[in-house]
Amino acid sequence: MPTKCGQKDSKGTFCRWGSSGKKYYYTPGDKASMERARKKANKQGAAAHASGYEGSEDNIKNSLSNIMSGLEDLLKSLELISKNVK
Repeated sequence: MPTKCGQKDSKGTFCRWGSSGKKYYYTPGDKASMERARKKANKQGAAAHASGYEGSEDNIKNSLSNIMSGLEDLLKSLELISKNVK
């Protein structure tokens, strides 16, 4: 299942993994807020896969793409930390 952001309901704008996953709300126009919500939804998807969920090939490719994005973010954070330690 893909993570979708930009959906709205009566409580606000949210990201969600799949069509029935938990809704992670964010502030529209706040890129950092949306990114945090997207990452939480992606973690939910990763947990579902770790628990045995098997989606279609397209969904698996999307999940791998989301995991790679998270790893890239982690690497950037580690690079910033190592620069500050020196």
